Amino acid sequence: SHTSCLRAQSITSLPPSPRTCASAVPHEPAPITETFISTPNKRKLHGRLKVSESERAAAEWPEIEVPHSSATRDEDRRPKCSASPACRSAKFAIRQNSGPLFFRTDATLIARAQTLNVATMGPHNSHARDEIARNSAPIAPEQKACDNRAQRRGCDGTHRNIARKRDEHGKNAEQLDACRRRPPAHEQCANGHSDALAAVNIVAPLWLFSTGIGLMFGVGASVVASIHLSHNKPKTARINITQSIVVSSLLLICTSTLFCLFAPQVVHLLGSSERLKPLAVEYMCWFVPFSAFTALLNSGMFFLRLDGSPNFAMFCNIVASVLNIILDYLFIFPFGWGMFGAAFASAIGTTVGALMIIIYLSRRNCALRFYPVKFSRNSMKLMKRNVGYMCRLGSSAFLCEVAIACMMFVGNLVFIHYLKEDGVAAFSIACYFFPIIFMVYNAIAQSAQPIISFNYGLNETLRVRKTYLLALKTAVGCGICFALITIFCSREIVAMFIDRSYPAYDIAVKGLPLYASGFVFFAINIVSIGYFQSVERAKYATVITLLRGFILLTLCFYGLPLLLGKPGIWLATPLAELLTTLFILIIYMGRKRNGKENSISLQHGNHAKEILQEV
Repeated sequence: SHTSCLRAQSITSLPPSPRTCASAVPHEPAPITETFISTPNKRKLHGRLKVSESERAAAEWPEIEVPHSSATRDEDRRPKCSASPACRSAKFAIRQNSGPLFFRTDATLIARAQTLNVATMGPHNSHARDEIARNSAPIAPEQKACDNRAQRRGCDGTHRNIARKRDEHGKNAEQLDACRRRPPAHEQCANGHSDALAAVNIVAPLWLFSTGIGLMFGVGASVVASIHLSHNKPKTARINITQSIVVSSLLLICTSTLFCLFAPQVVHLLGSSERLKPLAVEYMCWFVPFSAFTALLNSGMFFLRLDGSPNFAMFCNIVASVLNIILDYLFIFPFGWGMFGAAFASAIGTTVGALMIIIYLSRRNCALRFYPVKFSRNSMKLMKRNVGYMCRLGSSAFLCEVAIACMMFVGNLVFIHYLKEDGVAAFSIACYFFPIIFMVYNAIAQSAQPIISFNYGLNETLRVRKTYLLALKTAVGCGICFALITIFCSREIVAMFIDRSYPAYDIAVKGLPLYASGFVFFAINIVSIGYFQSVERAKYATVITLLRGFILLTLCFYGLPLLLGKPGIWLATPLAELLTTLFILIIYMGRKRNGKENSISLQHGNHAKEILQEV
């Protein structure tokens, strides 16, 4: 036995989807590729192939798998037929002349058999020779044209399928690539949760702005009204609180309209990234329109306490807070409203609290209640002067809130620069925790404010000092407790906001103890600002607020990270509070050295341009 090679040619372009081999009709020859068919260990005698009938009958032809390629994949799916005698004969004849072959359809078998020297077959292969000759008969022109059209239609359909599948493959590849770049599911949840916290922190300065407006008019009007009440002028006090509520509400309606009309631009100016912008805009557009009620809830606290109803004032705050918490849970989790639900819950809570204050101030049996506003020319002039004076007295309270807003704004910019969105989410936890502490200090200062203002109006200097020292000691004690709790329980505090698996968790746990180091100085500053407001020292209160909330804070936020790195971001606020406390001590020591008394009172007529006269 020996090995030889026979040269054969195979047709690579096939007719569209033949159902059976008998019905397969040869078509126009497609591009030809040469194939070498090896014939190892085959017996050849005198150029004739000696095969017995028993061998041909016993031969079994299993389906031969075709190697898949991108060019022939669609053709490989065409049905194969092995039932036709011509197919079996052609397979048998070719295999006896060649080694292992790869066939795609029965028409290919017949075409390849034609390329061999079929004439060398003996009588035992007459069936295969006759079948091949019958399939090699000339084709009529009409049948040929029909077959060409069918082939073109089939080719066109095949090309369209290939193009469609190529497009689908491209899309699937893009989707697969996006899925590979997409973080795991738990990280997506973590990012979504931290992004929501960061988005609320981006919009928080607007909420603090409305709160600051309410505190400015509340502090200014309550100081003026308490002094008038000490002089037995309740009507003037009523006019003052009515003017403050009307003007503050109109101001916030105008600003809220502008903020909502230009929401994307406002959010961008507040330092939002592109990833946080949709969440921040959604939250902003549903919360900012209720800013007037937020301001009324904050200013109304002063008026209710001044009227002798501190318990009802606390009850209004409790109702607003509890309602906000309950609705937050319902809207976010069962209803699945997301940022819209969080904003709407806060809006409903503040609105209900503000309506309770309006109902209280509308009663006839209250010393402080609404008084009809006059729109005459003289009344408008007096209103302008009164509102201007109240704003000057309460400007430091407004600046305190704006200072917190500035801290959030500058902090967001610095944190997103050094720690990206996860850093902003961690900073938002500190910003949530910080207003709670501020509310405690502010409550101490506001509780002392009516007492200080009333005794200041009566020129009771000793009572004023005792009240201030008592408020200062209380605030410092609270500050020490808050600092110790934050330092030793930072993990538990952060866990109340985000889970331990979130990237922002570790950042917040490391940063909160550093941030808490300034809580004691913060207490001294807030109570001192409230004291200067109560005794009509608006200049000192304003300077202290500007130092701690804007000048020193901005310098520390941008300077300390350059010196201390990432820990310097967390230490910026404590350092600004410490420097502000030193400035207050300088003021106190300077006034004590000069021997000046803090005994300026309205009843002595020390203000020649006093405008708090009965309208």
